[in-house]
Parts: sequence; structure tokens; C-alpha cells
Amino acid sequence: MKFSKAIIKFLGEDVPSDELINEKITALLAEHESIKTEKDGLIEERDLLNTKIAELEAKMPMAEAGDKYLKDMRNDAVKWYKLLKQDNASDEMIKIYESAELEEVKIIVTELQKEVEENIPGTCPHCGEQVHKLSRRSSKELSEEQAEMLDRKSFQTI
Repeated sequence: MKFSKAIIKFLGEDVPSDELINEKITALLAEHESIKTEKDGLIEERDLLNTKIAELEAKMPMAEAGDKYLKDMRNDAVKWYKLLKQDNASDEMIKIYESAELEEVKIIVTELQKEVEENIPGTCPHCGEQVHKLSRRSSKELSEEQAEMLDRKSFQTI
């Protein structure tokens, strides 16, 4: 490849040989292909991630429902614990119940319900029987809210 005097002057006296220029062009083309292949791989990965994001977004309502269920179960555990222990309820135990995992809190609620059944039997405030509108009686009167919550739970388990 012959260069004009202007190009030689611009490049200087050390003009690269045709072989060196061809090597550089070949290396640049190989690098270009490598970058193109990498780009294509990244585009595929991006598309896959976008698909996974869409799948997760579709499952979001189920996850939120699960979170609400866990929160409700934890609240039930605290409610049953406070009902059972009343003034002797420990803040540390309440914190444990409020942070328990689902399987743990299910067991806790079941055990606390059993203990409440054993220690505070359900009776009707009108006739004393264990039928229709149940309330739990202990040495301490329950607030209306506590009695109502307990009555609702009793009807669900009967």
C-alpha cells in the first residue's frame, strides 16, 4: 500500500508496514466481533431478567396476602398470649411472637389456644353453657373488644 507524501508527513517517517496494518485491522475486527457477541448475550440476559421481573410482579399480590396472613397469625399469638397471661404478659415473649416465622407462629397459636381452653373454659354469659355466644371468663373481666375478638375466634374454631 503506497501512501502520499502528506500521509507520510502526517504519520512521520515510521510508516507501518502493510502486514502490521493488516494485523491491527484483524485484531480490531476480532475485538468488534467479541464485543458484538457480548452485547447480544447481555441483551438476552436483560430480556430474561425482564421476564422474571414480570413473573414476580404477577406474584406480588400473593406475596402481600402471605405477609398479611403471617402478620395476622402473629397478632393472634400475641392476643392469645395476653389473654392467657393477662397482667403477667412479658414484653420479651410478645417480641418473640411478633417476629416468629409462619410455621413457628402456627404452633404457638395452637398451643396457646389449648392452654386458654384448659385454663379459661368457654361459657355462655347468659346460661353458663358452652353453646351459642361464648366468652372466656377468668378472674379478670375482659374489655368489650377482647371479648368480641375472643367470641369471633371461638366461633371460627367450633
